Amino acid sequence: PRGVFAFAFRETGVGSKEYAAMKLTLYLLFGSAFILVGIFALYVSAGDLNDDDRPDVVFTDDAGLNAADREILALENLQWKYQGAKEMEIRRRLNLSPTHYYQRLNVLIDTRAALEHDPMLVARLRRQRGDHG
Repeated sequence: PRGVFAFAFRETGVGSKEYAAMKLTLYLLFGSAFILVGIFALYVSAGDLNDDDRPDVVFTDDAGLNAADREILALENLQWKYQGAKEMEIRRRLNLSPTHYYQRLNVLIDTRAALEHDPMLVARLRRQRGDHG
């Protein structure tokens, strides 16, 4: 074979096919290990991306709604024209990841305070979630 990997398959005499196969195997092994180390380095350098490190929004478990809870319900009332616009607004207004936002919303719509704050919205969100009743 001729081309980019021709150096691995050059004719060297007796056993050239076995030699070439062994070289290719070793190149693939070391190349894969190098890529794995690179991926691991990217993972480590990304740091901890948990939302727990973000002090901007504080949720309370009191009977009423705090400002963050009201903001979550307000965001759910808006209509979104473009895909991804809601997620960008969640990050901008609340400094939360969309995953954390939806987890918080799921808990929030089960509270009496949210139901009293906006009964039609909470009823619609419960229906969308699959609650019957």
